Amino acid sequence: MKLSGTIGDIIVNENSQAVEAIEVKFNHPITFNNLPEPIGKNKSSSVSHYYLFLTKIIYLNDEIKIETKIEKFFHQNDCEIIVNRLL
Repeated sequence: MKLSGTIGDIIVNENSQAVEAIEVKFNHPITFNNLPEPIGKNKSSSVSHYYLFLTKIIYLNDEIKIETKIEKFFHQNDCEIIVNRLL
């Protein structure tokens, strides 16, 4: 897993602490196998919302597994990962 060193492409700070992060994946689909990258970025962060914007669709056979993994991560880390597709 390769991390860039930041939580996301855009980071929203409050009192010098990251509270939300936004990452855009251009022409890079999210699959169950590459979902650990955004999860890894957020495990040790203080963000409560992590927005993942995609220009590609999520593969249908991965969608339920991804949703389950994101839900589990939320309950363990109190960080909501929100995945949206950009038109």
